[in-house]
Amino acid sequence: MIFELINEEQANWSDESLLDALENLLKAFAEKQHIVIAPSSLLDKVIKNEYFSRKVRNIAAYAKQTVRELKALIKSDHVSTYIRIDLSNEDKFEIVEENQKTVLESGFAFFKNSSSIQSTSILGEDLNDARFYIYIGNFYIKNNSILNKFALKHSCCHGGGSQTANIYNNTLAENKFCYCIVDSDKKHPHSSRGETCKAFFGNINAFKEFFFEKFGQVRILDAHEIESIIPFNVLAEIIETGNSSKDQILTIRRLKRMIEKNSNIRLFLDHKNGLKRNQAKELDRRYGNINKNSGYYSTELNKLIEQNNKCFEHKDKVDHECDDNCFSFAPMGSKLLSNTLKFFENNNNYKKEDIDKITLPYWEIIGKDIFSWCCCYDVSMKVS
Repeated sequence: MIFELINEEQANWSDESLLDALENLLKAFAEKQHIVIAPSSLLDKVIKNEYFSRKVRNIAAYAKQTVRELKALIKSDHVSTYIRIDLSNEDKFEIVEENQKTVLESGFAFFKNSSSIQSTSILGEDLNDARFYIYIGNFYIKNNSILNKFALKHSCCHGGGSQTANIYNNTLAENKFCYCIVDSDKKHPHSSRGETCKAFFGNINAFKEFFFEKFGQVRILDAHEIESIIPFNVLAEIIETGNSSKDQILTIRRLKRMIEKNSNIRLFLDHKNGLKRNQAKELDRRYGNINKNSGYYSTELNKLIEQNNKCFEHKDKVDHECDDNCFSFAPMGSKLLSNTLKFFENNNNYKKEDIDKITLPYWEIIGKDIFSWCCCYDVSMKVS
């Protein structure tokens, strides 16, 4: 996380709680827990103040060398969120939108306790969810050369599925930083969100794509599930080269054909449990008339039809009559995400250009979020 320190001119430099907060912040910077951006005038005050140890004063001297570079980072498009600490105010907290970024404006009291400045917790519904999002964050750094001096410092947390909202609230109650992503569980563009997602909003009906609370952020994945944003070529390779059934191979062929016709069906498809045509029709019946359209799935499944009202697999078979089986998607199983993580462990050369156009925007948004919440300055510093 990036901490920008302001208003040192109005600060009470005889207040030991302020000095303790500054010491903790600078140590967190040196330990590569977080990034600290401070005016040179503030760092000069620390360097000259014998309340601080030699180590802390050396950290401040080193931080002076990074001011220009880190100020450029905070102004860049690669940061979505950071914390601005007002050294003249002890208990302030406000969330503001500024230059297309979310700034958490805070007083310094929170940072008096060093245990409150540990690395950010990345919380997913499952531990593999959190690991996948961390991979996206590292991928974001790797594919933006301007970030080559930075790395991620974090801990991965298991949300326990339906208990994710409780885990998130408990993490914030323990005065920890937390970034959380949960699936929307939407099986149709116009269906309601799932119970895990709803738990974050209580009785509030106005759902948001993301929101901030204290030193935490929750993002609702605008897709059915995390498997929806596995790049399609990765999904295809896992199924085609694994111990997969004939129906699973056919599912990949059908999805590929639909994607070639600009289908976004993967955003709402239940990858783990699959989808049958009669289930798709029922979803359209329940939700398809909300916008007075002909039905989302009927439109998408029609992309499998070629000539003579036959699906693309049987277009040349005169005697074949297409039925629901031609328009169904087989379950890909509960191990799909863990197999995806194994794929990336064994494929270090996967690049941004390899990601399909439906998936890439999700990776860009999540990658920027993860970087913003977990970034540290990954350069060796001698400050003893």
